[in-house]
Amino acid sequence: MAVSRSPLVVRAAAYVVLRSLKFVRHSVLNIKTGSRNLKYRIRESEWGNMLWKAAAFTRAPVESGRRQRLAARYATSAAPHMDQATGYALLPRDRVPELTAALSTCRLLFESKTGLTSGC
Repeated sequence: MAVSRSPLVVRAAAYVVLRSLKFVRHSVLNIKTGSRNLKYRIRESEWGNMLWKAAAFTRAPVESGRRQRLAARYATSAAPHMDQATGYALLPRDRVPELTAALSTCRLLFESKTGLTSGC
């Protein structure tokens, strides 16, 4: 049997191989992108959100429980919550005893470097 080695046949075969590789590459990329889009779409639905929480709990049940307890304690604590409009909350100077010493140290450093007094 005679094998044709004409340049036209070789170029056609190379073209077919390259197009096939391109098709496979794009198929894999489309699958990755589609799964990524599906992941975000699932997260936005109510049942999908519950599914993600269940998956996170099965991966790390102790960590998930600890975070839930901390969130519940923070939500019910007397700590000031940030205002949604401004994005911050002002604390009285003596509200947190651990910060009183740090604030006074910062004030002394500021006054020593600038020569200005805070007037507080």
